[in-house]
Order: sequence, then C-alpha cells, then structure tokens
Amino acid sequence: MDRLGRLEAVLGEINSQLSSPNVVLQEGRIAVVDATVIEASQTRVRERDPEAGSHIKVNAKGKMQAKWGGQAIPNIDEDGFIFAAAMTPGNEHESKSLARLLDGSENMLFADSAYS
Repeated sequence: MDRLGRLEAVLGEINSQLSSPNVVLQEGRIAVVDATVIEASQTRVRERDPEAGSHIKVNAKGKMQAKWGGQAIPNIDEDGFIFAAAMTPGNEHESKSLARLLDGSENMLFADSAYS
C-alpha cells in the first residue's frame, strides 16, 4: 500500500472518522514513535526487494547484527491508535522520518535515543 502512496490517505480517512465522534482524544495527545525492522526474504534479496537496505543493530548482548530489509515507523497514541506511518529502507536512519510523522497536535513525544 505504501508503494502506491495510499497508506497516508487510508490512515487519514480512518483517523478522520475516529476523531469526528470523539472516539479518539485529540487534545493533549501523546505520540509514541519507534521503528520496527522488517526483514526481506533471505533468497535473492536484492532482486526481490530493490527498496530494501542493510540495517545494523546492537542486540542485548552487545553484538552487532546486520539485517536486510526495511523499517516501519508508526506514530501511535497512548491507546495504540496509529496516526501516521512511514516505510523506509533499512539503511535510512529512523530520525529522518520524524518530521513527516508528526502533525503538530501532539502534546508530548516519546521516542528512543535514535531521535535525540
């Protein structure tokens, strides 16, 4: 859906419908932003997913792990409602997506150290 540019339109419509009858609280909203790595297929990676990239992460034991794929970066509120989402290659730093994930209605932002 993101390749076709429809993800933002779908999320916008859903959030519009949820906010009109006050199903989702709009004032004083808390935003939680963090990336999730989505691994691409292990066989013929570059042929199957040309939009993927290499992502290196340090695991809990301090070892570096390389993954090939992309990242999904959602902006959710404290109740789990998704207000915006970005899909990026694995080699793009997640902080580059922050500006397009926020719409200005957020009162507070919670994110990990990648955004500082």
